[in-house]
Amino acid sequence: MQPSALTLSGVAVIGGTATATGTANFKVQVSNSFATPKTATKALSIAVSAVPAIAIGNVSVTLTASTGGAGFLSTKGSWTVTSSGNPLRITGISWFGFETNNRVLHGLWTRGYMSALDQNKAPDFSTLRIPFSNAMLKPGATTNSINFQVNPDLKDLTPLQVLDKIVGYCGQIGLRVIRGRHSAKADGYTGENVWFISGDAHFIEQRWIEDWVMLAKHYAGNATVIGADLFNEPKRTATWGNNAPLTDWNNGAKRCGDAILEASPNWLIIVEGVEKVGSDSYWWGEILSGVAAFPVTLSVRNKLVYSMYDYPASVLAQRWFKAADSPQNLGGVWDSHVGFIFNGNTAPLLLGGFGSKLATTVNETKLGYIRSSMAPMLDGAAKRKK
Repeated sequence: MQPSALTLSGVAVIGGTATATGTANFKVQVSNSFATPKTATKALSIAVSAVPAIAIGNVSVTLTASTGGAGFLSTKGSWTVTSSGNPLRITGISWFGFETNNRVLHGLWTRGYMSALDQNKAPDFSTLRIPFSNAMLKPGATTNSINFQVNPDLKDLTPLQVLDKIVGYCGQIGLRVIRGRHSAKADGYTGENVWFISGDAHFIEQRWIEDWVMLAKHYAGNATVIGADLFNEPKRTATWGNNAPLTDWNNGAKRCGDAILEASPNWLIIVEGVEKVGSDSYWWGEILSGVAAFPVTLSVRNKLVYSMYDYPASVLAQRWFKAADSPQNLGGVWDSHVGFIFNGNTAPLLLGGFGSKLATTVNETKLGYIRSSMAPMLDGAAKRKK
């Protein structure tokens, strides 16, 4: 049966001319509402010496995909859904390290990566978010701080080859992977406000896009890797909706997202917010209020996920934590920045980070409130902090 999202074009046979050599190529185009039209070419053999006149009609096309490739995710309103259309909540953790000068997951100086991944899969997490920097992808980049006695198969591998090992084992144990571009330079995320480094000859916007496209092609067809978090926590000078080419994050996200989807149309594209809109400020990458007037519109439908972060007062005692009605006021604070996206059935929201050291009773209370009040709204991914 033809999926409802897929339709044949009005003129199925685009072109084809028989020749005396006995071969004619005919193109059949299929229009897919989740992607750009695709064209397939088939050869028709002519087993006679004289070329006959040929008319072709009633073309039959076999469709091999529905809303997305098998194992990949798409979106439907406020939810992420499987390739069969069933809602799926994304839950998981972040394991950092590739974005640092180690250019590999932290902790591998002590633990074997397989046992660590087994431990994280055990609580029924479904997803691993792996931050990275563009520096790990530069030619000649090497890893360091790996204990090869407990990770013997990682010896003499490049950072990308180590990542392949991680992704491969995640696939074996049923963990999905989201790649998150944390920074351009290793350990550079606190000083990088936007998605490129102004004045840097290497870390320009095109490098950011090209590296993402390379990763998309590298893992194309691998259903373990389900998405790209384009840039971690746009902040300070980052803007939304003002068309400033050097700071307007929503337009930068669209350019990169469209390029990724051309290489791997099955991926989810995850777009975080900014720190400030007008006079309103919040956590880095948190404010998505600009989506109301300036939504990100990707070339492939049903692949956009917006993402936010939220932390307890022990990370930073923000003004809303000091309010007399805290933590009961937090729901209204979050709704004004991101909740309208879910409530309007616009797109899924991914809580990319809400980690806490749980060092105090107040922290535990606030984390419990976040989980209970936001669970209906978010597709949720928890981030453990050191």
